[in-house]
Amino acid sequence: MRGKRGVSPLIATVLLIAFAVSLGAVLINLGINLFGDPCSNRSVEVLVVEGTTRICHVESSKTISMTVFNSGKTGIDGFKLSVIGNTAYNEDIPESLGPQEKKVISYPVPDLKQIDVVTLVPYYVQSGQTHYCSTKHRDYIAVSDC
Repeated sequence: MRGKRGVSPLIATVLLIAFAVSLGAVLINLGINLFGDPCSNRSVEVLVVEGTTRICHVESSKTISMTVFNSGKTGIDGFKLSVIGNTAYNEDIPESLGPQEKKVISYPVPDLKQIDVVTLVPYYVQSGQTHYCSTKHRDYIAVSDC
């Protein structure tokens, strides 16, 4: 028995950590596949009709007007609206949309003179907590005046 050597404590520790990490990855993947990603069927976008995106800046009333559309298979409780131009606005819009539902939304932007980008991020509320589906965001850069 004197000539035989076992696994060193350092290598044993590395092997145990590698096993724990791989087991954790398998369990997380199993959980996602079993319960699904809650954002996979949620989406919000601006309606496009005959090639025209239904979003515009109404300078006279200092608002952004848009027709939003839930193109997902699951309802949303609202969406985060981010507007960036000569100033920035970031607001949660609590307009729930069912699957395939459309709504016309007007949002006040009193100090905005130009629009560089408008971003929409859908969200849902579960157990009193707001969950943003940031992977489902939509950006609009060609926003014209109405």
